[in-house]
Amino acid sequence: MKYLLIAAVLLAAILGLQHTDAGQQYKLTYYTAEEFGGQPLACGSDIYGTYDASDPTTIATDWNTFGCGDRLKVCADGGCIVGVVKDRCGGCGEYHIDLSEAGYNMLGGYS
Repeated sequence: MKYLLIAAVLLAAILGLQHTDAGQQYKLTYYTAEEFGGQPLACGSDIYGTYDASDPTTIATDWNTFGCGDRLKVCADGGCIVGVVKDRCGGCGEYHIDLSEAGYNMLGGYS
């Protein structure tokens, strides 16, 4: 899985974001439609639906770093996106964020 290091900027004062961790470096990866397309999201398919790789607002993290519904502003060389933690990433550890393919590509990723 391809990745790049990003500066994830989590601003509490803007958009009601719940965490502040400005400048922290995160490993950024993405998960594919081929593997996960249409599967329920761990934070509740009744709330968030199923995984849609074309939705740039979908973020997955480990079970300890962020909670379901946390809004994160993630910035990299390609720009910034604001997403919501809608899923869990079993292979992610601390300082690792898994985005949808669309979110990853919007930040300048290569798929």
